[in-house]
Amino acid sequence: IRELSIVLNSLLLLGSSLIFFVLANKLVNTWLALATTLSLLLLPAMQITFMFLWSETVFIPLILLSFYCLSRYIENAKSATMLACAIALLALATYTRYVGVAFAFSLIASLLFFRRDGIPKRIKTILNSGLLYSLLIAPLLIRNFLHTGHLSGGERGTPSLRLQEDSFRFIDLIAQELFTAQPLLLGSWILLVCALVVIRNNRANGTTQRNIQTSAYQLYMPLLWSLIYIGFLLISRSVQQVDLDTRMLSVILPLLLLGVIALTRFLSSSLPLTLATLPLVFIMLIAVISGIACHQTILANLRTEQGPGYVNHMRYYSITEPRF
Repeated sequence: IRELSIVLNSLLLLGSSLIFFVLANKLVNTWLALATTLSLLLLPAMQITFMFLWSETVFIPLILLSFYCLSRYIENAKSATMLACAIALLALATYTRYVGVAFAFSLIASLLFFRRDGIPKRIKTILNSGLLYSLLIAPLLIRNFLHTGHLSGGERGTPSLRLQEDSFRFIDLIAQELFTAQPLLLGSWILLVCALVVIRNNRANGTTQRNIQTSAYQLYMPLLWSLIYIGFLLISRSVQQVDLDTRMLSVILPLLLLGVIALTRFLSSSLPLTLATLPLVFIMLIAVISGIACHQTILANLRTEQGPGYVNHMRYYSITEPRF
């Protein structure tokens, strides 16, 4: 079984990487897309997640595939098949993890904000999409309710709504993953992005821009999907105990990186590529450093423990104690 899990996880990780690369390559050149994909694989959360037969290993590629299909539909409204595929993949993801419902809301929001159709047509598309998704997951909801009395399939712990505290906790988790929990690095990155956006806008007003267009959905859709997912997790804690740990973060790490890649494309319309890629390269360098440290920790745990040393590793990298 252990050998089978290694093969299965490797294939799922490879599939996730290929989908991410295709999405990234639509925004930047092949070499930069490839470098970003390798950086994603080095991030501690990705290494940890694909060490085990967890539902996230199936959930992540399904979400990325759905994101890709929706992107294709937004680019070309005539490809209704792409929208149907996006919805079907989200339904499959929901069967894998109930939090897939969050991305159904993300899909609806994307259709509302990023389609160029008139309002009546957009509303019709949203209603049809919502109906199709509901029909696809109805057997799961009915089964869950009949067996457990809860649509989500069970109740975990005591609910606790601490919206402000949980929000800062999730921000800390992102900072820990992408900026090695260093407030100075996070602050420097934010200042760098702000400065480059200001310079880019000033140059755009005074010079002719390059023929590099960034659609609104390319720039904002990864962020929208990530924010709705985070909001869903935070609100869910008022209904049942939901862990906020590295496993939860790994789901949206590809989307967050896609957002940074889209920012790179946006900046490159008026800035030299060396300047436009600085925010992305910043994160990629940190990913390499933290990824190597993560790998060394995993190897050390493997040498000293019978199991893969997950608990010790999580206590080092995660802001919450693991619950398994």
